[in-house]
Amino acid sequence: MAVTILWQQIYSFDYGILNNILHAAGIPSVPWLVDPRVAMPSIAIMATWKNVGIYIVLFLVGLQNIPRELYEAANLDGAGTFKQFRYVTLPMLNPTVVVIVVLSTIGGFSLFIEPYVLTGAGRCRAPCPECSTSTTRRFRSGIWGTPRRSDSSTRSSYSGSSSSSVA
Repeated sequence: MAVTILWQQIYSFDYGILNNILHAAGIPSVPWLVDPRVAMPSIAIMATWKNVGIYIVLFLVGLQNIPRELYEAANLDGAGTFKQFRYVTLPMLNPTVVVIVVLSTIGGFSLFIEPYVLTGAGRCRAPCPECSTSTTRRFRSGIWGTPRRSDSSTRSSYSGSSSSSVA
């Protein structure tokens, strides 16, 4: 949440750091969180920046866990730097890459609060489906929340009861 508030200050149209830099360079201010064409890339940059640190640490841990003996054996076999990278480093980093892909996929699917806070309740301050995440769309359509239909059969199926008189 703190990262989101920080990026909200960076992207602010009136007093944001990014627009102040653009204004000093003679470039007009950009509505980073209001314009649907710019809001989604802005959110992607924020989400990437937020997660890149842990991914770098995971890659460093993966690199440190590669035994030196493998590099020595490859060197004795006449492998150069590129071949050592291709045949030793990359295969040994495969578990780390899988973990990072899984973590980033989970993070991408669970990305909800950041766009919601950045764009003013997930609407880009104007109704536009381009700026809402799949989680926001699910809540709005009733897939994960209270259904939008008012007929009693739909409500009773969500509540688990079979009575047809639901208020």
